[in-house]
Amino acid sequence: MRVAINLSPSQLQSGDLAHSVAASLEATGLKPSLLEIEVTEDILLHDERHVLAMFKRIQDLGVRILFDDFGTGYANLSYLKKFPLDGLKIDRSFVFGLLADSDDAAIVGSTIGLSKQLGFTVVAEGIENRSTADFLLSMGCEEGQGYFFGRPMPAEAFEKQFLAAEFNAVGAA
Repeated sequence: MRVAINLSPSQLQSGDLAHSVAASLEATGLKPSLLEIEVTEDILLHDERHVLAMFKRIQDLGVRILFDDFGTGYANLSYLKKFPLDGLKIDRSFVFGLLADSDDAAIVGSTIGLSKQLGFTVVAEGIENRSTADFLLSMGCEEGQGYFFGRPMPAEAFEKQFLAAEFNAVGAA
C-alpha cells in the first residue's frame, strides 16, 4: 500500500528534506517505492535550483514526487519539463463533474494523455462512485482516490482494517 504525503512550502525550506525523508524511511521500514511526496505549484515558485536539487535527491532515494491539484493553480506547463516529477494528480474539481460536463471530460482526458506522453503516473482525485471510476479507467487513468475507495478513518481503524490483515498474511506464510 502506497503512502502519500503532502509537502508544504515551509517544509521544503526547513532543513534538509531529503535527509528527513531518508531518516523517516529508515525509522519506519517503509520501502521508498511505496512513498509519494505530493507538491503543489506554490512550492515550485521558491528557489528553483534548491527545489530541483531537493527533488532529485528525494527521487534518488526511490521516492516518487507527484504534482498535486494539477490544473487549479497558476503553474505553467514548463514546470512539467523543468522539475523532476513522476506524476500528476488531477484535481477533484474536474473529476466531480466528469460524467455530466463535457469540458471537465475534455480537461481530464487531455491531462491523462499529456501525463502518459510525458511518462507520468496520473491519479484522479475525488472519485465518489463506480461510474466515474469506470469512465476514468476507459480514459486510461489507472489510479484514483476518493470516497468510492474509502472514507477518512482514525489511524487505529486503518491499522486494524488494512495493516493487521497484511501482517497476519505475511506472518502465516
